[in-house]
Amino acid sequence: MTAEAARGRLDGPMPQQRLPRGLPRAATVALAVHLARRPLVVRLGTGFAALVTLAAVAAAALLGRRGDNAALPAVVLVASSALAYGSGILVAFGGATQALRRDREEGIRALLHARGVTTGEYLVARAFGLALVVGASTVGGTLATAIAATVAAGRLSAAAATLRASGVAVAAAAITSLLLALVALAALGARSRAGGYVVLVGLFVVPELLAPWTSQLVPTAWARLVSLPGALAAFREGLSAATFEPGLSLRAAATLLVCALGLVGLVRAELARLEHEGAR
Repeated sequence: MTAEAARGRLDGPMPQQRLPRGLPRAATVALAVHLARRPLVVRLGTGFAALVTLAAVAAAALLGRRGDNAALPAVVLVASSALAYGSGILVAFGGATQALRRDREEGIRALLHARGVTTGEYLVARAFGLALVVGASTVGGTLATAIAATVAAGRLSAAAATLRASGVAVAAAAITSLLLALVALAALGARSRAGGYVVLVGLFVVPELLAPWTSQLVPTAWARLVSLPGALAAFREGLSAATFEPGLSLRAAATLLVCALGLVGLVRAELARLEHEGAR
């Protein structure tokens, strides 16, 4: 091989890294995170998460100073729930409202398509990007509270109990963040605000209201898992020290996985409907 040929091979374009089919590139996910953070409601939800986290950290420090270490695990769990159903809902719903429709109208979807991003990669990036933004508030706030509570515990036995509760709370916050992102995109990503909130109530609220009746239609072991909020609560309680029941957590995890797959299908259907609407 001549020196010129070798130099040409060295100076030539580097081969692109091939990702598994369906997985988006990091740049696509980064764009999705940027788009999800734009709405004002998302910034308000993030600010609310900061306030909740500061209050929880202050409560943990106060309890540690008083020596009330037994209450520290509860502080972490309560903070995790408050962040998920307060800030998490604000951020998820704010970031998802007409997000898919805006992407089409602003040319973002066409730009990504021109750069070789498939529909599946786009949807994964959009859902994962929104889940990351939600998780920055919920998981981040839970972690900050967990660290403060563990430090405040002082004694090893109290710190161990707090660490266990912290692990459960962080895992529950991460799963809740992903599910909230999927629910929000399925309900609000392409519909009008009014229509989206009707679907949102149907997905998230109505099953919980009907739970006293629908729970009688399934085996007793699955009675608490007939709604998303119920399944999320069961997953966390099954792993908590006071109500440890690993079988319940496994059933809840299976239920949540099925729900997540169903929500992914709904998001794909919404995008297909939106593209069909634009083609007319």
